[in-house]
Amino acid sequence: MGEKSIKKLNIGIIGLGLIGGSFARAFSTKTPHRVFGRGRTPASESASAALKAGAIAGELTDAIWPTLDVLIFAVNPRTTVELLAVGRGLAPAEGFGGGKYLPLLKPGCIVTDAGGIKRGVVAAMEQAAQKYPALQFIAAHPMAGREFSGFSASFAELFAGASVLLIPVNASQAALEALKELLSDIGFNTPKVTTAAEHDKMIAYTSQLCHAISACYCLNPLSSEHEGFSAGSFKDLTRVARLNAQMWAELFCDNADELSATLEEFIAQISALKRAVEARDEAEVFNILSNANERRLTF
Repeated sequence: MGEKSIKKLNIGIIGLGLIGGSFARAFSTKTPHRVFGRGRTPASESASAALKAGAIAGELTDAIWPTLDVLIFAVNPRTTVELLAVGRGLAPAEGFGGGKYLPLLKPGCIVTDAGGIKRGVVAAMEQAAQKYPALQFIAAHPMAGREFSGFSASFAELFAGASVLLIPVNASQAALEALKELLSDIGFNTPKVTTAAEHDKMIAYTSQLCHAISACYCLNPLSSEHEGFSAGSFKDLTRVARLNAQMWAELFCDNADELSATLEEFIAQISALKRAVEARDEAEVFNILSNANERRLTF
């Protein structure tokens, strides 16, 4: 992080699946910083796997919390909201809540996340910031992933060349720049600062709609007979249907208003194509395909 890169930061990561594990591997191999992590639940074996792989220097224990310079929630947005809940520590079996760990963090610690939707997380951060104004809350969404999950699927180069979206909640400009630089150190391109509302609107289109279309496409009865009839386009369109169904169901439902609007627009477009095909209106089919091709050439 520029001149600050010489200093070894302590980075805590909650959740060591694909994203959290890749963060741990990237920071441990690409920077001088020390990484401490723990799974989403006490029963998780991901911390042991991360230790064995050298992705973390140690587990994120009570003694480590006060030393952290950065804390990353690499869990589903709902879980992040639960963990940020001020004054509501979770039951021992569930792990820990905001009532337990936020008071332990030192002033200036950057608290961020890696979830796929932002309005709920930002609202929880805003509430937490009222009680802990010395903490630097910045919501984040790394635009990277793959069709596999768990620590075993993580790798240090996952974020190479990827975009990352940032929503400052209660953060100084210095803290925002520090986080940008830290993320740049592990391969992210120039971060894009946005708002929670704009984030959720755009992600409904650029990510959630793609997964929805892929899932529905795979449900076609002909999918079981594709062998020998399919090529690159089939593989491209079906790839993201291989997903963590529980996580994506949460993301879809927690962003229902924006995803519904985006699905409505898609239904209108595909319905127009269907009508043109049924009418054998080749000129209209050509217009639709040509307009799409021209639009694609612009990005």
